[in-house]
Parts: sequence; C-alpha cells; structure tokens
Amino acid sequence: MKNKSIYSFIAVLFVLCGLLPAGGSHAAEGAPYEDVTVRLYDADEASPVMKNIFMTGVLDHAAFPFLRYIGRRGDVTLDEESIIIGGMPVMNGGQSATRFVLYSMNKKSEAVKIEWDIPNKGRSDRLNGESLRSILTTTAEARNGDYAESVFNVCRNSGNVSLIDVSYRDDEAGSAISGYSMRVDTVLSPRHRFWRALGGITLLNAVGEIDYFLKIDTNSRDWKYPMTWEGMKKKMSDGAELDANDFMTNAVGHVYAGNLYYTMARSNGYGFWGSTVFAFVGSVMWETVGEWKETVSANDFVYTAIGGALLGEALTQTSIYIERNFRRGFFRDAAVFVLNPMRVLNRYIDRRISDSYTVNVTFMSPAQMAAENLVKHR
Repeated sequence: MKNKSIYSFIAVLFVLCGLLPAGGSHAAEGAPYEDVTVRLYDADEASPVMKNIFMTGVLDHAAFPFLRYIGRRGDVTLDEESIIIGGMPVMNGGQSATRFVLYSMNKKSEAVKIEWDIPNKGRSDRLNGESLRSILTTTAEARNGDYAESVFNVCRNSGNVSLIDVSYRDDEAGSAISGYSMRVDTVLSPRHRFWRALGGITLLNAVGEIDYFLKIDTNSRDWKYPMTWEGMKKKMSDGAELDANDFMTNAVGHVYAGNLYYTMARSNGYGFWGSTVFAFVGSVMWETVGEWKETVSANDFVYTAIGGALLGEALTQTSIYIERNFRRGFFRDAAVFVLNPMRVLNRYIDRRISDSYTVNVTFMSPAQMAAENLVKHR
C-alpha cells in the first residue's frame, strides 16, 4: 500500500462517513402504506388538534394514501387494516400539553395503545409532527410482526430512544410483559450526529494519546519516523506493514478501542455497516496521527475495525437485552454502562440538549379493547 493508495483509502472512508445515513431504520422515505387506513379524530371539538395537523399536511399523505380525518371517534372500531390516532388538550405537571393516543391492531389481532404528551411551548408544532410521523411509521411497519419485538427494534436501531420501565401482567399462563415506557429525545440532524460521532472518536483517540505517552518507554521501541511533516510523508510513502506487538495489545487493546469507535457511531443512530466504517476511520486516525512515529500496522486495521465492530455489536445487543428483560435499578443501569458506555453517554447528552417526551405503550387485552369501545359488540 503506497502513498497514493493510502491517501485514497483515508479519503474514501471519510467520504463514506459523511454520506452514511444516521437514524432509525424505517421504511424508505415516501414509501406508501397502501394497506393501512389511518383515521384521525379529536376528543374535544373545541380544540381540533388533529384537524389542524391533517389540514397542514404534517403527516405524509403520499406514504399513507388512506389518511382520513373523522372528527369525533364515535363508534369507529379497530381492525387489522386501520390505525386510529386521537389528540386532546391536557395539563401535564401544571403545563398545558397535547396528548396523542394511537390504537393499532397487527395481523395477529394483537392490539396496542400508545400515548404521549407534547408540551405546548416554542417548538411544539415541530415535535407534534416528528412524534406523529415516527410513531405512526413504526406502528405501520410492525403490523406484520410482533408489537413487543417491534418496540425493541426501535430502541435497538435508534440512538434517541431509551427504555424507562417495563410493566408486567400476571395471568393463568404466568407473568407477561403488558407494556413499556420509553423516553424519546428529539432526533438531531444527520449533520449533527455525523460530527458528534466523528468528534467523539477524535476525543477517544486524544485520550488514547495520553495513555500512549504515559507508556513511552514501551511504545518508543517502535518509533521510526520523526514527528514532522517530512516524517509523515515518509511514513505514508512506506505504506503499511504487519506489526509484531504482543497478543494483549493487538487482540485485546485494539479490539476494545475499535469497540468504542463502533459504539460511538452506533449510539449516534448509525447501523452496523455505517458504524463499522467509523471504526475504520478511528483506526486510520490512530495509525496515522496517534502513532505518528510508527509504521502503519495493517493487522491493527483488522483488529480495530472488524474485531471492534463485532465486539461492539455484541455488547450493544447485550445491553439492549438487559434493558428489555430486567427491571430498572442501579445494577441494571450499571451493567448497561459497563457494557456500552458510549450509548449511555450519548443518551445523557441528548437529554441535556434536546427536547424529549415519554411514550407509554400498552398491549391491550380483549377486555381493555371492549372497555374503550374499540371492538364491535356481539
């Protein structure tokens, strides 16, 4: 790998990072849900929340061609081809807000009720639209599968959703999950997430550089080039070689560093392949700039990027599994932090810089559906 090929390789990686999409894995934008009828209603005719949303086109009529405003809900029943969404003014913590309620039934005749409140303040119109589009699209996609699993698909694929609590219901078959509470932080722009992921990886390398010079006696044995631009040009011209570092450095240290690069991008909304590209970028940064005086190591690219991606995805899925199956508490939160600190860190930052709302998901029993007049009386 000579001078031009190394520069080209680095340039391609950075271009790919800029082009990769961040965010949840919903259906392609504009893809129609022709088999779904969406009915909007207002609980209070004096406050026509959903009528205003329908008239302003916040919801995508192209994606949902059978989007209808029905006024009051009346005797509208729920079936496998319909999603019903209502809006009403409420007071939440002493502050006026709009409460949205969504009902849906999937192909297995499993019904779900989703409720969330958006405070009436400066950016409420934007939050109303974003929350409705996101939850409606997610619900429509989930109709062919299992609602309980789909809720966790949202958590797994979106860096801005986190579980708050899980509720259980005891019946003759035993204990079963009856619903979830989730915190949703407003989705930051793809540009913001790109720079935050790249900046986070740069910061990780800066911290690694401090550790590198604390172990200068060991690391200086591999120094070959002066820390000058001439030294960098010579390093790039010489290309990459296989290094002979010990097993702990290559197979443990580099893999764990790659895992941090990977999960930094993963927790910013990137998928497996996009996060893997960021892990490569982190490795390129370290091999070229972090270890300025050393020869670029070809095997470190493999350990850091590929090994880091595999470990990072495993830890990401494990942390999500723990959130899914254990009640919230100190030990659960501590375990999630140990397994995936980048996910916890980015969620903490999101909560400080973005608006948020809580979504309550309830898996409805036939009795609950009848009580809310969602099924035909026989």
